[in-house]
Amino acid sequence: AGAPDGGPVLSEGPLDVRLTVESDDERAAAVCIGVSEGTAAPVIVVRRDTTLRKGETAVGCRFDQVPLPRGRYSVWFGAFDRAGGDLVPWHPVADVDVHGPMLDPAPSGVVRLAPVHVRATWDSQ
Repeated sequence: AGAPDGGPVLSEGPLDVRLTVESDDERAAAVCIGVSEGTAAPVIVVRRDTTLRKGETAVGCRFDQVPLPRGRYSVWFGAFDRAGGDLVPWHPVADVDVHGPMLDPAPSGVVRLAPVHVRATWDSQ
């Protein structure tokens, strides 16, 4: 996982994830890719319904814009059957470094649930 050229990802830049899934039989699957701060709880998660072929299936996903601040993140993957059962359990597959701005500090007593970077323009009179 990484930038299209294989290097670090820039805040608000693209992220390419490519992997290979092996299956004993052809089967319908929901493949999911997520990005987290290291835990199994993703900040971003995307899903695609597809068919896993017998043998190897190449899976690729491009996040057009990664809204994350500077830091190291984990890329997670899982494949699930129609009933939600594990074909490939949810697990980390790579780390990715994001370069860009740091998050603004949150006020005392405020818990930030996800590290999403948002550009903002202020006006004060």
